[in-house]
Amino acid sequence: ANLRKEAKKAEIAVKSGDCEFFNVQMDSLSASSKSGDLAIDGLRTQTATLSTMSGDQATKHLQVEELKAATASGDIAVTDCECKKMLQSAASGDITINADCKEYYVQSKSGDISLISRYDANAYISTTSGDITLDMLETVGNYQVEMRSVSGECHVSGNEKKETAEDSYKMEVK
Repeated sequence: ANLRKEAKKAEIAVKSGDCEFFNVQMDSLSASSKSGDLAIDGLRTQTATLSTMSGDQATKHLQVEELKAATASGDIAVTDCECKKMLQSAASGDITINADCKEYYVQSKSGDISLISRYDANAYISTTSGDITLDMLETVGNYQVEMRSVSGECHVSGNEKKETAEDSYKMEVK
């Protein structure tokens, strides 16, 4: 997909084939693919909405207010992302996130979830069949984490020295 640099909003739908974006700045981006991968390297926007039916999503170097990504069958990988709110979902696929966000909402029906967050963040993570790994690198307090896995393990690590009584972890493994 080729976009003009001065574009304010883009809505792109691809039936088959890959879709790639490089160094884009706009108010909002909506990209979907029925059969193919989505790749973004460099994006500044208010909102980004990404979806694939059968394909992987790889995004890096993002500055967004809100990032929504969903896939029916494929993996989602987010690297070097700054945002306020991130919503990620996969029916069948792994989700890997390395980002600095205030809130994470991540779910997978069948797949592992790995989240690395540099700073304090509220995280709500669930998977039906898969493991969850959460790493909070520089925590100073005032965050909440909820993790649920029906058939899998939950792992939390981070900067243990700086946790306060206001921090909370809630894990549920059935």
